[in-house]
Amino acid sequence: MAEIKLLTAREAALEFHVGERDWCHLLLQWEDASFTLGAEVFQVLVKKLLAFLDGRSKLHYTFRTDELDWAWFLTLSERHCSLYARRIDHAYILRVHDARTRKIAEFRLEETEAALWAAELTKWLDEKAGSVA
Repeated sequence: MAEIKLLTAREAALEFHVGERDWCHLLLQWEDASFTLGAEVFQVLVKKLLAFLDGRSKLHYTFRTDELDWAWFLTLSERHCSLYARRIDHAYILRVHDARTRKIAEFRLEETEAALWAAELTKWLDEKAGSVA
């Protein structure tokens, strides 16, 4: 049975379904809908999200749309959705594309929400490390 972990923000939530061998399916809850984005090993997914949220992963802008620059920071297995971001004021705007590069969601993540997500992700990694030891 999968363990479900949740990161919530005002505009969206990420739902982690962690199953056998730590294979994790990631779902996005946005605008009264749920989208399965893809999957990755739980620890790998958490580390990639943390690197983005804590600034260790510099935003390298990879495409421009509507005169805005977007930086790629994550692509998942199975459904092959990708996540992009841009920084404005004290927030990130996150954008999700499907495997055909069509936009399926775009939402704002406030700096305070990003810090809470980073703290929760760090806690999850620490818990995993403790359960292995």
